[in-house]
Amino acid sequence: PPSEAGVTCKFVVGTAGVARTWVVDLMAAPPRIVAGDRPADCTASVNANVMREIAAGRLNDARATEDGRMRLAGNKQIAFVVCKALFVPRRA
Repeated sequence: PPSEAGVTCKFVVGTAGVARTWVVDLMAAPPRIVAGDRPADCTASVNANVMREIAAGRLNDARATEDGRMRLAGNKQIAFVVCKALFVPRRA
């Protein structure tokens, strides 16, 4: 599986026929999220409401992929690594 460093994942998040694109770049120092379209190791396409559920921890990213609510292209494991890095609650 990929490590948390050295990966990029594009998120295409849409609602009502309008999509916005962001690239999570874990290769940058420091890691960053960049608005706009550019090449990435993986692309995750998801409805905005589903993305909110994933971000809030109410929906597992793997489950969203299994049931077709999130579509992945490219290196699919990268999307799971990026979601874990972004959305899994950190303990204080």
